[in-house]
Amino acid sequence: MNQAVRFRVPATKTGGDVVLDVADDGSTDVNLTMTQVVAQARKVLKSLRTREAFLWPVPLPILPHMLELYDISFFLERSTLAFSMAKPSTKPSWETVYRPFQIDVWGLVVASVVTVYIVLLMMNTSNKDKGPGAWLVMKQVLGTLLDEAIPGELPQRSNTRVVLTAWLIFSFVVGTVYRSNLTASLTIPKYPPRIETFSGLVDANAKQAGLIEKWGRDVMDKIRSESRKKRGKEKSHEAKEAEAKIKPLTLVHMQGPLSLYLACIIISFAAFLTICSITKAGSTHSTQRFFKEPIPKRRGPRRSSSASPVRIHSA
Repeated sequence: MNQAVRFRVPATKTGGDVVLDVADDGSTDVNLTMTQVVAQARKVLKSLRTREAFLWPVPLPILPHMLELYDISFFLERSTLAFSMAKPSTKPSWETVYRPFQIDVWGLVVASVVTVYIVLLMMNTSNKDKGPGAWLVMKQVLGTLLDEAIPGELPQRSNTRVVLTAWLIFSFVVGTVYRSNLTASLTIPKYPPRIETFSGLVDANAKQAGLIEKWGRDVMDKIRSESRKKRGKEKSHEAKEAEAKIKPLTLVHMQGPLSLYLACIIISFAAFLTICSITKAGSTHSTQRFFKEPIPKRRGPRRSSSASPVRIHSA
């Protein structure tokens, strides 16, 4: 018999918390068994298709090919798919020199400079009068492009004046546009276009973007690197502690033995001086006594004790 069970869900809890509370609550007669399955996603999806598992508490995108395989009839937590990318950064400041123009525009400017230089040089060489040399022609072309005065004398021939006038107009337009774009790029930095749609993300040719596996690998790599650094610090700290425990003897450690050694030397030296003074005093006293006592007179040779003494009396 099926029994309908109602639960009061607080506002702070989500659908996943309710499922866990129902599984832990023994008062309700709900036939809900939670079995730990394998962690591989392919095996879990296979068990869902074969009806071996009925619940997989994991964020699952609702895509057309997923709807063909799985029956998603109830949503515990509906979430919106989105992606996030780093903020576009500006280019280095040294690139502002050529950034006002695109590469093809710079190519056209260089081609125009070379063409005008060759035309003016050919027109000067074809003239009977000796015109300006190659170096002066180069100074005229590049100088006018850089907003400088025309070096040397003005050309006398009309065709040369027409070419030079056209080049002056071209240099004025190009220089004005370049300076205005350069001022604008330095004053208001222009950021690259930001990707805001899924189609833009696909067209960006990003290798990895918005992938949970990539995020998981990045997190694990970060944790591993932090763990290695922590272990290295602990090992270095242990090595320093071991070196601190086994320290070589220094003068501070030898103060006690050296003090005792010096005290023994002083005491022994004092005892030696005392003994020397006593010995010297004793030898002086015995010498003085020897010289003060009279020297006994020398007697005749002694006879043997066996001979009887002879007494001589006077008549």
